Amino acid sequence: MSFGTSIRKHKGTKTQRHKENLVSLCLRVFVLSGIALYCSRPASAQQPNLLTNPGFESPYFQQCCHTEPSFDPNAPYAEVQVANGWKAYWVEPDSSPAFKSYCDYNVEPVTCQPYHRPEFRDLGTAPERIHGGANAQKYFTFYSTHLAGLYQQVTGVIPGQTYRFTIYVQAWSTDSSVPGASSFGEQAMGLQMGIDPNGGTDPFSANIVWSQTYNPLDIWQQLGVDVAAKSSTITVFTRSWPRLALRHVDIYLDDASLTALGGEAGTFPTSAPLIGVTPGATTDALLNPAATPRPPTPTWPPTSTPLANGEVWYTVRSGDALVVIAFYHQTTVDEIQRLNALNSATIFVGQKLLIKHVTPQPTLTATLNVTLTPSQTPELVLLSTDTPVPISNSPDYGQLCVVAYNDANSNAINDNESPLPGVRVTLSVGNTPLESYVTADEPDHCFLQLPPGTYTLSVAAPAGYAPTTTSESAVQLEAGKVITLVFGLTSATSSSLEAGGAFFGASGPLLVVGTGIMALALAGGVLLVLMARRK
Repeated sequence: MSFGTSIRKHKGTKTQRHKENLVSLCLRVFVLSGIALYCSRPASAQQPNLLTNPGFESPYFQQCCHTEPSFDPNAPYAEVQVANGWKAYWVEPDSSPAFKSYCDYNVEPVTCQPYHRPEFRDLGTAPERIHGGANAQKYFTFYSTHLAGLYQQVTGVIPGQTYRFTIYVQAWSTDSSVPGASSFGEQAMGLQMGIDPNGGTDPFSANIVWSQTYNPLDIWQQLGVDVAAKSSTITVFTRSWPRLALRHVDIYLDDASLTALGGEAGTFPTSAPLIGVTPGATTDALLNPAATPRPPTPTWPPTSTPLANGEVWYTVRSGDALVVIAFYHQTTVDEIQRLNALNSATIFVGQKLLIKHVTPQPTLTATLNVTLTPSQTPELVLLSTDTPVPISNSPDYGQLCVVAYNDANSNAINDNESPLPGVRVTLSVGNTPLESYVTADEPDHCFLQLPPGTYTLSVAAPAGYAPTTTSESAVQLEAGKVITLVFGLTSATSSSLEAGGAFFGASGPLLVVGTGIMALALAGGVLLVLMARRK
């Protein structure tokens, strides 16, 4: 190597080192700039979430108590299951003329909308409706409207500090009986959220600062409101007030947040307080005179007596709908449309409809004493007519009770075995779910005040369990009857292990012989390869 070549190589090495040092310096400046930028972000981005259980995760608890004469005053509502940390509220039905539980359209205008207390549930079995996490809060009414929501008190806030409350909401409202059908027909869901800066728990207080009203049908939308605290305690609220009493009126809530703002000003628009809305209020605004509602399902059974030839005819009354007529006559909308050559579900007051054909019965008494036989035992037990009714029941209605037990010995018989918690029980009419709940440690649960008709009860086993009896049963409920359905479930893990052990016990010798043959074949193959290499 010549001297000139050595110098060029040395210069090249120095140049390379210079480039490497320059790159290293740039990287350090870039990293330090990023750290400085991160540290200079607004403090509000790092503020903690002050809410308890902002994601509406399990567990869920029964809330509040009955006031009806037929219930113990201290008995909690089984239909009000609220996520830990939150409380539900609603305006009681019939608390004022603005909140009637039933609209008689023979005397009421079509602007009258039946009003019911919502049923509050978790969304653990409907993951497609959950925004984040493993659960979300759901509440809904069926062929009725509501004015209801949830709230949570938060203590330890700083008076004068501005706080931001946000929450993701979604609504679903339709007359369709198809699960998951798109929303259609609802004019307004009236979804809002608010903050009481004084920390009160009255959801109708004029102190609450409410957000604007939104209608996020079939989509998740984040709503929010910014309010300066006036006390060391503030309360966050959600509220919904649907306008029309459609078949499904559902609200879903998830991923809430309450944080202190830094230097930035509030940006969420607000609306005026809802004046005069209390459980006993009566104002023209509550009647929604501008609404164009559809008549809801009537609370009286629209039924007809069969003629001598077995034909069942019905004259349409104000407030009727085909789905309601079909339900009470134990038939389907499609069948009524077929018999009457109807191209749609539109019907008119005074219209005569052929509902179905039946076999004439000699007397009504002959059918009332029939003992129902289940399709599979032991899921159905029909109590005798002289058995005391657990809850005071109207003579025109019946009850369906459910027992879900841990069938430890997998014999499909309830041998005084313990109840199994975590079982999802659903009551349906046809393919339409009416009500559901998750079993706890109580031995049974009853669906009360059900009109006569055909119902389907189904159970969904919790994780690690499988049914030993049928998981679904259809039952014909008659007025004044109490029917109990018993479902058995057992540990799926233990069952599979027993099955696997039985298989190995019966086939063990064959498996051993087969394994030995395979081992000999493998050894022979290896020996042949070694001999071929030696050659």
